[in-house]
Formats: sequence, C-alpha cells, structure tokens
Amino acid sequence: CIHGFLGGSSGHGKSVTMNAMICGLCMEYAPWELEIHLSDAKIVEFKKYGVNHRIPHISTIAATSDSDFVVSVLQSAFDKMQMRNKIFGSVGASNLKSFRKKTGLALPRVVIIMDEVESTFKFAGKKAGRIADLIDGYARLGRSAGYHIIMATQNLTSDIPSSAMGQVKLRMCLGAVESVSEKVLGNKGAAENMGRIGR
Repeated sequence: CIHGFLGGSSGHGKSVTMNAMICGLCMEYAPWELEIHLSDAKIVEFKKYGVNHRIPHISTIAATSDSDFVVSVLQSAFDKMQMRNKIFGSVGASNLKSFRKKTGLALPRVVIIMDEVESTFKFAGKKAGRIADLIDGYARLGRSAGYHIIMATQNLTSDIPSSAMGQVKLRMCLGAVESVSEKVLGNKGAAENMGRIGR
C-alpha cells in the first residue's frame, strides 16, 4: 500500500495510532532511508516532535494553522519529488529500488503525514485548492519516486480530491459515525465501534 487514510471520531485513538505509525517507521528505517514531513492543523499532536523528542528522520513539522507554511512544506517536498522523477528518468530507473540498483545510491523514502487534514482545509481559505492539488499530485505520482502520503481526520470532506482518494488503498477507521465509515471504508463497519476506544 503506497498511501493511507485513517478516519475516526474524536477520542477513539487516531492520535495514538498516528504516533505508533511514526515510531514504527523510525524503528524500521535508518535516518538516511526515511524522511518524514508532519502536518497538524490542530498543532497539539505533532508539536512535541520538535520540542520534546528530537528524531533525525523528521525533516519538517508544520504544526500550525498557518496555511502559507503548510503549503510551503507540501510544495517544497512536491518539487523535490518531481526533481527525483527527472533524475530517475535520466538514468533509466523506474522507481526508488531500480535507481538504487543502477547507481548504488540510496535515496530515502519520503512520508508525508497529515493529521486533522479536514482542519487543514478549513483553515486554508483560498489556499485550499492548492493543498488539494498537492495531495492529488502525491497520490498519483508518488509511488515511483518513493513518496507516500498518510492522512487522518475525523471527517472525510469533499475538499480531498476524489482522484487522490482513489489512489489510497490502505483505508483504516476507528469508531466513527456511519457517514464517515461509508466514506472511508465503503461500509458501515466502523460505526459498530463507536464508543469502543482503539477498535
């Protein structure tokens, strides 16, 4: 699974799950094999990685409601992804693995993790369209370049491009209302876990 989406109502364990994923990735990969960019519109969850816990895998932390900064982080990573794809083409490599095999050079996988993605769009105002375009670009073009996007939210809004969501095969949902469960999973399964934290 190249990209992932995590849904779930407030208090059902999304933050715990996201932190477990981040820690799992950092334990699995060396810092030169993994680059993580964090975005958290509600600020609280990812701010600690820049203040209390210094982790070498984490490149940028956009723990802010400032849409200009969030766009700059997403745009910078997107530009590097496009540059990487051009480099791959110039050496006849189709993806990260074949590039390493052909050149002997190890480039890191890049993971963009966006918590409270719905709030990101809410705070973005006129920049919401640009954020949607960048998410769509990661979803469609990220696989060959070794770029992955993981999004989490309480609600799945129409702001997230349907073309991007169509590329997200890993769908997870903790306890949620039926409408959110349907949007994330395509069924009402998560509604059965409303009130059951961590399920």
